Amino acid sequence: MSHRNNQGAVIATILNTMSSKEGEYRQGVKQNHQLSKSIGERLAKDGPLEEILMALNNNKGGGEEIVPPGEIKSFLSEQQGRLKALAERNSLRNEKIGFFLGAINQLQQGFETDNAHDQDVDYSSNIENFMKGEIQQMESSNRDLQGSKFCKEIRATLGENEGTAGEDDIEVVRNNEENIGNYKCCITAQWMEDPVTSTTCQHSYSRKGILSYIRSKGGQCPCPFPGCSQIVTQNVLEDDAGMARKVKRNRRRVEAEEEQKKQSQALDMDEDDED
Repeated sequence: MSHRNNQGAVIATILNTMSSKEGEYRQGVKQNHQLSKSIGERLAKDGPLEEILMALNNNKGGGEEIVPPGEIKSFLSEQQGRLKALAERNSLRNEKIGFFLGAINQLQQGFETDNAHDQDVDYSSNIENFMKGEIQQMESSNRDLQGSKFCKEIRATLGENEGTAGEDDIEVVRNNEENIGNYKCCITAQWMEDPVTSTTCQHSYSRKGILSYIRSKGGQCPCPFPGCSQIVTQNVLEDDAGMARKVKRNRRRVEAEEEQKKQSQALDMDEDDED
């Protein structure tokens, strides 16, 4: 075996070790998020901190306030903004971990291919060029951090509504023009059942479908959603009640439209028979 192939074996071992520590990499993100939610519960609108500050402000006696109530609300609003900014940074960190693991997976696959063909490869140069290209791609990609699970949960904890009932109705109308494929599993091609969402790339799947797919790939796999290369393991999957509601709503809408279409066709046939 050549010196370069020996080097490749060492690098492959290092990559395997790094890939196996996904849980450790994400542990800090999870801890930060749990701490943020705990702080958010105290900072929430009409929450315990606001009640305490307002009570202390009115406790001077004689009904005189120490500071205008607006200043207290302004202070709380500023802290809420900082907490939401922290959630964005936490989401970005989580995305970077997913990107890093995806790059590691692609490098591993490349090593396996090279070893299978017994190729003499300059691994150091290849890794450097590959990582430069991946970093450029990540930095140039558009991110919707506000739509991430972490940011949504923090806003909910702070008591901010994602949308009113009226806005929800508007979404249903808008969905009439959307591709229903958004609510079908990219693995089974059927309506999502018991949907779960990857925290690394925010793509959703039917629970049974993705778990079966992950097992077939040895415990981890690139996201099966077209065009996505983020790594998916069972650990990054979380229940998605919001997606479940959307699937149910859109499935009901589509089935109602199909039933209405059938009834319309039946009436047309009856009219033709009468003529």
